[in-house]
Amino acid sequence: MCFERRSGGDNDMTLIRYGVLAALSACLLGCADQATAQVSLSGSDLVMQSNNSATLDGPGFLGTYLVVPDGGATVNFTLDATEGSGSPSAPAPHMNVVVADQKFGLSIDSASPKQYTTGNVKLPAGTYVVRAERDYVAPGSASPRSVTVNSLGVNTVFGSSATFNNVNTRTNALNAANTYIDHYRKGNVTVSFPNAAPGTQVQVSMKRNAFDFGTSVSGANQDTSRTSNAFLFDGNTNPNMPAYRAHLQENFNAIVPNNAGKWIYQEGSSGGPSSHPTMEYVNDILNYATQTGLRTRMHALMWGEPVQNPPWVNSLLNSGNVEALNAAIENRIGYYVGNPDSPLAQNPADRYFALDVLNEQVHQPAFLNTLGPQGVADVFNKVAAAASGVGADVRLFTNEYDVFLDGADAYGNWYRESIESIRDAGGEVGGVGVQYYARVNGHDPAQIIQTLQNLSVEGLPITLTEFGVKGGDAQIANAPQVLEETLRLIYGTANADGFYTWGYWQGDSFPDAFAASLYYDGKGDPSGNWTLTPVGEKWQELMAEWTTPTMDLTVGDDCTINFEGFFGDYDVMIDGKHYPLSVTRGKSDYAIPTPEPNSLGMMAVALGPFLWCVRRFRRARFGAATRGL
Repeated sequence: MCFERRSGGDNDMTLIRYGVLAALSACLLGCADQATAQVSLSGSDLVMQSNNSATLDGPGFLGTYLVVPDGGATVNFTLDATEGSGSPSAPAPHMNVVVADQKFGLSIDSASPKQYTTGNVKLPAGTYVVRAERDYVAPGSASPRSVTVNSLGVNTVFGSSATFNNVNTRTNALNAANTYIDHYRKGNVTVSFPNAAPGTQVQVSMKRNAFDFGTSVSGANQDTSRTSNAFLFDGNTNPNMPAYRAHLQENFNAIVPNNAGKWIYQEGSSGGPSSHPTMEYVNDILNYATQTGLRTRMHALMWGEPVQNPPWVNSLLNSGNVEALNAAIENRIGYYVGNPDSPLAQNPADRYFALDVLNEQVHQPAFLNTLGPQGVADVFNKVAAAASGVGADVRLFTNEYDVFLDGADAYGNWYRESIESIRDAGGEVGGVGVQYYARVNGHDPAQIIQTLQNLSVEGLPITLTEFGVKGGDAQIANAPQVLEETLRLIYGTANADGFYTWGYWQGDSFPDAFAASLYYDGKGDPSGNWTLTPVGEKWQELMAEWTTPTMDLTVGDDCTINFEGFFGDYDVMIDGKHYPLSVTRGKSDYAIPTPEPNSLGMMAVALGPFLWCVRRFRRARFGAATRGL
C-alpha cells in the first residue's frame, strides 16, 4: 500500500530555493526584453471580419492567425478600441479576446481610442486563430453602442516571440485546427490508486472519445411502412442488416435518425393532431442506441420544408392560424420529447441528448414567419420544460445549410442573426447546427474556419449535423481530402462538439451527396459490398489518430499512473477488475478507490521481498532441486 510521502527537510528547501533563484535569474536575463516584443495589426487590416468592417454594431468578430515558434510562449494581447456614441446610462459594450480555450473579457468604456490588455496565456508551439469578438449578450445587458477595433496586438512575455500571420489560407486554417487538436483535445492525466501496491500493473483502454463522431441511420420512407433498409428496426430480415449494425458500432459513437423523426412520419395521415402518433421508428432507433451505448441526437421537430410536414400542418402554416399551429406543436412536443401527464407518452427525451428544434429557418422560414421570433422562442422554452419535466437533459439546436459556401460570410451572418432573434425573445437555444454538403470546387477550409469563428461568438456548442460530398467523378476522387479537411476543422474548433455524416453506406446515403460514403454497396460488383471506400479508409485513419492507444502502465511509488490521452471514456483494469474513468477538459487528477487488501494480502505484500530472498538463498545453497520452491 502507499503511504504519505515524507518531506526531505532542509535538503528539499535548499532545492526549492535554488529552483526559484534559477527561474528568477532566467527571467531577469530574458523576460525584460521579450515583454516589450509587441506585434500589432490595424483593425481594418485584420484578415477575418464578420461584416467586412472594423466596427461592430452588435455580435461579430475580427480575427487573424498567431504563430508561436518551437518552445512555446507566454503572451498577452492588447486591444485598442473605441466605443460609439450613445446614452451614457447604457452599459458599456462587451468584447472578448479569444485564443484556443482562453477567453478574456473586456469592457470598452472610452469614446476615445484606449488600449485594453488581457491576462497572460501560455501557448504551446503552433498556429492559432485569435479573434476579437463582440459576443452575444441578452437584451437588457447588451449595449446599444458600437465598438471600433483600432488595432490588435500580441505581446510576448516569455519564450519564443509570437507573430501574426495575417493571411486566411487553407494552410493556416488547417494548421490552426491541428494545433488545437494536438494541445486542447487531450490532456495529461494522473490516476491515483490509494489502496494499490507500487509495481501493480494497470491497463488503460480508451472506449469512447468525448467528441461525437456520428452518422445518420436509416428510417422510414414516405409510405410510413417499415422499409427494407431500416436496419435498426426490430424484425428486419434484410441480409445487409448484420453488416450495417457491425460497421455502425465499429466506426461511430453517436447517431441521428435521418427520416424517422420527421413530422410527416408521425402524423402524416392523421388529418390533425393525433393521440396515437407513429413513433415505432423512433423508438426502435432509440432503444437500439441505448442497448449499444450510442449517443443519439434527434432531428427536425419543426421544419418549414412542405414535403416533410403533414399536409394539414402546411395548411396551418399557409393560413397563419397561430393558435391551431401552437396546439399541434404542443401535441408533437408531448410525444416527441415527453409529457409525464400523458399515459401514451414514452418520454423519448430521456434517450437522446440533443434535438434540432428548428430546421433550416433561413432557407425554409415558414415557422419563423408564421410564429415570429417570440413564437419560436416559446416553442424552444416549451421543449425545454417538457424535457426537464421527464428528467431529461437535452440541448436544443437550430440547424441550417450552406453557411460555409459564401465567401462574404453572408449566410453565416444571416444564420447567426436568426438565432439571435430567437434568443433575444428569450428562447432557450442551446446549440448551433451546421450542415455541409460539399461541392469540391467550392470547398474552402479558410472560409469554413472563418464561419466557425463567426458562429462561435454565440458562445454555444456547434455541431456539424450533416456531412456529405456531392456526387460526380471529380467529387468522388477528392472526397477523402474534403472529408479530412472538414473533420479536422470541426474537431479543431473550440466550440465544436460533434460531426455527423449523413449516411455511411452507399446503399443508404443521401442520393445527392453519396460521394462521402464509407462503404461500397456492391452495385455492379456484389463482391465489393461492404468494402471500404477511400473515404472510409480516411475516416478510420483519423479515428485511429484521435484514439488513445491501449497502455500497459505500472503503479509508481506514489500510488499513481500518468499518461496523456484524448478526452473521453476509458476502461482501467487493475488486479483483474475493471473501473470506468471519464477524462474531461479542465481536470487532470483522478482517483480510483480499489478495494483495500485483506490482512493476508497485506502480509503477502509485506513479506514479498523477504520470501524472494529466502528463495535465492535456498537455490544458491541447495541447487536445482529447490527450483520449484
